[in-house]
Amino acid sequence: MKYRGRILPFRAGFCLTVCLIFSTWFATAAELAAPAAQGPAPGGATPGKVLKVEDAVAIAVENHPRIRAARERVGAQQSVLGQQMSSYYPTVSLSNSYRTTTSSGTTTTSQEAFDLFSSRANFDMTLYNFGKREGAVQSARESLDAVGHSYKTTMEEVVLAVKQAYYNYLQAKAVVRVREETVKGRELIVRQAQGFFEVGTRPRIDVARAESNLYNAQADLIAAENGVKVAWVTLKNAMG
Repeated sequence: MKYRGRILPFRAGFCLTVCLIFSTWFATAAELAAPAAQGPAPGGATPGKVLKVEDAVAIAVENHPRIRAARERVGAQQSVLGQQMSSYYPTVSLSNSYRTTTSSGTTTTSQEAFDLFSSRANFDMTLYNFGKREGAVQSARESLDAVGHSYKTTMEEVVLAVKQAYYNYLQAKAVVRVREETVKGRELIVRQAQGFFEVGTRPRIDVARAESNLYNAQADLIAAENGVKVAWVTLKNAMG
């Protein structure tokens, strides 16, 4: 009877450990099969909607200040190129004039007056200016290529940061689930140790050890929950 009294807690603990492993594995597999983060909806997300990684990336592309600044630089440089390209086209200026005169050529009200209207159009076009125009256009194109490359690089960096933050958030949530299962398991072990102690098959030290393990598991759970909060803030910052 003494030998059987010792083997029962071992079997119970072993079965509990196996159950924890399989439950954690299935939860992680389900998370990877359909990754989705839930939390307060950031700007651009519908409140109460499950935030998917595609949604997080779309929000970042639309709202992140780095991407918006890079996009504005591209637009400004496109305007500069347009201004330089306009030197290849003629400029047209129109002018109109009106005056009232008399037959003698002086403006007066005592003689018969005539109304004179005149319009003039001027066309100006630069045919050649010793390569200055071509050089300015080429410089504007190269600058546009540079800011376009910078925009693409910024986009890739922000998207990568969002994806990393998103999956770190999912990982933090998975850790919380593991810690919760661990706490449940440690609570069961404490009850088992207390029961065996009450019937005299286990010493008091086993109960104290089980309680200590439970307290450690509870502390780990609190740390994991704080990790989820930090991961969510990091994700929101990554989305801009």
